[in-house]
Amino acid sequence: MNFEQWKMRLRSDKGGVSEVVGNILILMITVILFSSIVMYVDQIPVPETTTKVDFAATIAFETSGTTTASLTVTHAGGVSMRAVDTAILLHIDSTTQYYQLSEDADFDYTTWYMGIDWTKNFTVPSPASEITVTVIDLAKSVSVWVSQVSGGTGGNAPIVLQRYADALASTPSADPVLLDGNFSLFAKVIDLDNDLDTSSVYVDATNVGGSSKKYADAETSDGWFRFDFVGEDEEAFVSDTSLVDGKIVKFSATDDAGHTTISSYTMSVTVLPSHTYYTDPDSPAYEGGLPSYITWMSDGQGIGIYHADPVTGAVNLTLANTSFVKDEKVFMRVASLRLDNIGGTNSLVLVDTRTGFI
Repeated sequence: MNFEQWKMRLRSDKGGVSEVVGNILILMITVILFSSIVMYVDQIPVPETTTKVDFAATIAFETSGTTTASLTVTHAGGVSMRAVDTAILLHIDSTTQYYQLSEDADFDYTTWYMGIDWTKNFTVPSPASEITVTVIDLAKSVSVWVSQVSGGTGGNAPIVLQRYADALASTPSADPVLLDGNFSLFAKVIDLDNDLDTSSVYVDATNVGGSSKKYADAETSDGWFRFDFVGEDEEAFVSDTSLVDGKIVKFSATDDAGHTTISSYTMSVTVLPSHTYYTDPDSPAYEGGLPSYITWMSDGQGIGIYHADPVTGAVNLTLANTSFVKDEKVFMRVASLRLDNIGGTNSLVLVDTRTGFI
């Protein structure tokens, strides 16, 4: 046997070392690249913090030859804004007006904070103008609040709200229309677009003996319109108001965009057995006058009970009575010079003291 063949030969193998060194180099490159990216991203400027603020705006129009708009924008909460960094844009139809708060002579504050108003009066083509308000933060070059405060001649038609008849318009409460009496009709009309044509508001008076269109005799700034029907006005009144009981009258209103709203109201006439009142110079009729056919008991209160005709319902006011037969028609009238503790109600409850029946 040749022992030389079995002799161990030692060799130098550096393959494993190269693999470890390679992994270390790759890790070093990765760390260096990641550190470079972090340093680059850290140098990028961050976005400005959003200005969180809220406002409320109201506008009113006054027409006297030209139409003037009075706009009020109120800081309603959020961060305070420096006047030097705040601007307001008014978009009026196709034009834009620019106001910087610090240069506005009508604004006396260096900071716009909660509860402070910015008011501006300006001329507009008409109450139908479309007006939008934009508040801008100049320091951040962003708009922080936008609101359309006037809808223009959009899709909103006029709205006819409350309607009622009043026999005596000079008193604070609404009096029922009486037989053979004058009366006035009232209606409240608004328009969300602020383009109501006030000259167009009328009532169709055909069913109450008048012309087909009776325009308002008076109007107020809060949207109330009054239509008077008096005996001397032959064009708009029937002398026997019982003939219009249950008849329907129609209120009509049109805006500048041509939208028309029609709303109906059903007349109701109160037929009393008598209109005779005690002479009381301090109490106008229907508002405190004392009916002569009432038996006044005590403390400004009285009652009258009478027979009524079983067919016509007519009442003989000269024959007061408290004794009646079964199923007989009875007319009862109560009166009081004051109302105490009525709890918001307006009702009368009759109780039979013998049986307790109501």
